Amino acid sequence: MKATEHKRLVVGLCDDEEYFRITEKQLILKYMAGKNCECMIDMYESGKELLALKSAISQYHIIFLDVNMEEIDGIETAKEIRKITKDVFIVFVTAFITYALEGYKVDAVRYLIKDHESLEKAMTECMDTILEKMDYEENESTVYKGLHRVGI
Repeated sequence: MKATEHKRLVVGLCDDEEYFRITEKQLILKYMAGKNCECMIDMYESGKELLALKSAISQYHIIFLDVNMEEIDGIETAKEIRKITKDVFIVFVTAFITYALEGYKVDAVRYLIKDHESLEKAMTECMDTILEKMDYEENESTVYKGLHRVGI
């Protein structure tokens, strides 16, 4: 079973700019509709608001984070998320390329630039990569015995 079959993808979107929250949500929903998959997206205006969920953060398969936010930035938010769960895919979406190396410290899967011309293409590639990783991880937890697959 592929990660997108019979499963609803749960996404958290955290950006202090409403325009980009809406744009990212529309791009994700368009992508998922093209895959004929269900998707639930929760939106947050700040890292503080997202982190208030505490352990409930682990409900998300993917969290998209803006880097440059007030109070607590996306990098610090990601560090706090990693204290709660290592399983969520973190994607940074920002206008500032200077923070790209920080993404490696929190095992971010992608770093997307807020660029009107290329964001949709970058989002599609990002989602393709994440869904492939989800399928791979699901297959890695399966042991083959004879001709029967047995999940562990």
